[in-house]
Amino acid sequence: MRRFLIASHGHLASGLKSSIKILTRDDSMVKAVDCYIDESDFTPKIQDFIDSVQPDDEAIIFTDLMGGS
Repeated sequence: MRRFLIASHGHLASGLKSSIKILTRDDSMVKAVDCYIDESDFTPKIQDFIDSVQPDDEAIIFTDLMGGS
């Protein structure tokens, strides 16, 4: 299965996930992580995604800034 992680500053990630749901009616393969919107640590959410990827899965990670933060 192809799975996607979208991680971004602010609410870009959840906005993109919402758009995917509108266009495809299925966002189950997408996890959105909005970073730096408050003081909470977002790294466990990213690690959970990575840990959930199975050997036969294809994982695509999309960020708003290559090498940023």
